[in-house]
Amino acid sequence: MENIIKISPSSVQTLDKCPRAWFFRYIKKLYPDVEKDGAAEFGSFVHDIAENFKKCSISEYKELVKKSLAKFKLTDKYRAKVGHATKNLYIYCMKKFAETDIIEKERKIELPYKDKFFLTGKLDVLHVRDNIISIVDYKTSKSESDYSFQLSFYLHLLKLINYVKSDTLECEIVYLCNEDHDEELYVSKYTIDLKDVESAIARINALITTYKALGTDDINKWRKKIGKLCKYCDYYKSKNCDGKEDDIKDEN
Repeated sequence: MENIIKISPSSVQTLDKCPRAWFFRYIKKLYPDVEKDGAAEFGSFVHDIAENFKKCSISEYKELVKKSLAKFKLTDKYRAKVGHATKNLYIYCMKKFAETDIIEKERKIELPYKDKFFLTGKLDVLHVRDNIISIVDYKTSKSESDYSFQLSFYLHLLKLINYVKSDTLECEIVYLCNEDHDEELYVSKYTIDLKDVESAIARINALITTYKALGTDDINKWRKKIGKLCKYCDYYKSKNCDGKEDDIKDEN
């Protein structure tokens, strides 16, 4: 059976970072069994609280946090972050959302795109107030990054399913704990427009072109991008990728 390729924002970004890693993940469906630092589990914990959050008292919210903590195995490193991350989430949600708002949490969109390709994305919060649609995305990363591509991808999806008629979309990236604003709520605002969407579409189509050009049989066609970040790659740590330690150390 021919491989079905799902294209998400992270899929496109993985190809940009390293074609070989994309080959392992999206063609070979390889999921290495390597020790994690706990970041993914912490992210799942935070998103579980966000998904189940309703306006409530602090005592009720603490019970929600307690129940969620029981579902996840957090390392000591990330348990230390629970307090201010959950506090910031509570502050943000209580201020941001009104009882009359339409709030869709963990909204998943998946639809056929071209040939055997599918576009897919999961929106943390799809927020509607007075017929104005916006997106909220929660981050537990340590530093602020540019998320305009991810948000442009989401607007493209929303327009494809005719959910959004406007040519612009207001979005907020909510940093619940990061390096520069560790103890306070920090929100980065984006306005995504059609130029951003066109740029996202170009990157999606470039991925499809690359896939069709390189095929699925010869791993050597999917080149490695060897650099300092390789040591964090699951495929390098699991020895699926034969990048060399000296190459990684010497890369500037």
